[in-house]
Parts: sequence; structure tokens; C-alpha cells
Amino acid sequence: MIDDLACSIAAAAKTIPGGILVFFPSYSLMNKCYDQWENSNVLGIIQKYKPVYREPKIAAEYQLIMDRYYSAVFEEEDEERGAILLAVCRGRISEGLDFSDKAARAVIVVGIPYP
Repeated sequence: MIDDLACSIAAAAKTIPGGILVFFPSYSLMNKCYDQWENSNVLGIIQKYKPVYREPKIAAEYQLIMDRYYSAVFEEEDEERGAILLAVCRGRISEGLDFSDKAARAVIVVGIPYP
């Protein structure tokens, strides 16, 4: 199931230009998926189309990740490439950031966040 999700994200990344946001219900699920994708090499399939960034739990790393994401979306030579940002519902990234234009051409929600 987790690898199937990666294949769906890769298919979206192949056809959708610019940025793609992928929201998970928790940091633990996001990290579990990322780790499994890395171990099974499906992360490489996704990254063939777009670089992948993860929302950090540590606040001090937040701005670095956002700068890298925006740089990949807006400043790369290949305007169609963009990037993928894995984030958490109700996390910092989901609260009040402007993802207009190329910053978020698609949003994928994985599961429903349940308190």
C-alpha cells in the first residue's frame, strides 16, 4: 500500500508541472512512508521527476526546507520540474502559507487527520 502511494505520487509528478503538496495525518506516517520508499527505492522513481522535501518537526529546520522547496519550484532552469513537499495536516506548512501559482499545482491528502 505504501509503495502504491509512491507510484501514484510519481505518476502525478510526471504529469503535473510545478509544486505538489502531499499532506499526511501525522509525522509518524509521513516518516514511515518516506523511510519505506527510501528502502524500496521507489523514492528514486519519484525523484526522477521532482525533488522531494519533508516538513521538519524541528522548528529551526523549517525555513531551510521551505527555501529549498521554493528554490526548486521557482528558480530551477526547468520551469516544469518543480518539487514535492511532504507535510503534515495541522503542521506548520498547512497553516497560513501562500502556495499560489506554481508553488502548489496539486495537493494530495493521504488519510484523514484524526485527533
